[in-house]
Amino acid sequence: MDIFFRVSKSILLSLIMFFSLRYMGISYATSIVISLIPLVLGSIGVLTSFAYMLSGLVFIAACASSLLPEFHIDTKDIVEFAKSDVVVKKNK
Repeated sequence: MDIFFRVSKSILLSLIMFFSLRYMGISYATSIVISLIPLVLGSIGVLTSFAYMLSGLVFIAACASSLLPEFHIDTKDIVEFAKSDVVVKKNK
């Protein structure tokens, strides 16, 4: 009975990861391959915390990427801010 819950939890997390990756614009094949990580690791019970953390980070990134168009933040603006003097302290 333990294996049933372990596999079902792994399937659920891999589906969350798959749809999060698809939402962010990752290709279909790449999304399937990356979503196999929590499926396989969770099913065999190895590195489960890593697999769950990875699924959570991808889900949070997908949620954050859904907010970017609302605030009209372009990726070019994010890169320019990261290269600016506010973020990177240059020694003179």
